[in-house]
Amino acid sequence: MTHAQWLDGATGGLGHEREVALRALGRFRERFIAWEPPHRFAFTITATTSPMIHQLGEDYRLEPEGAGTQLRWTMGSSPRGVGKLATPLLRPLLRSILGRAARNLDRQLTAP
Repeated sequence: MTHAQWLDGATGGLGHEREVALRALGRFRERFIAWEPPHRFAFTITATTSPMIHQLGEDYRLEPEGAGTQLRWTMGSSPRGVGKLATPLLRPLLRSILGRAARNLDRQLTAP
């Protein structure tokens, strides 16, 4: 992510929007469709310049588990153009990248 900015003076919340830029993927306008801090955040894409994705939605849920927290991340997308061709390669790549990100987050949060 190279840029993220809340729109209309918002700082988050149900129905609020932000603009995000992702390196090599384009710009996205996100609308939050679930906002239940600190347990759940979900958004859908309302506009994009991406040549790879037409629609996208993500849902993040944080749930207590033992002495820690379970992160449940769900994403759905409708690829277009080159995104349709790249989908078989992107799935394992995204799993790897997001798995590594979750492990890094866990290390940061549990570090003394």
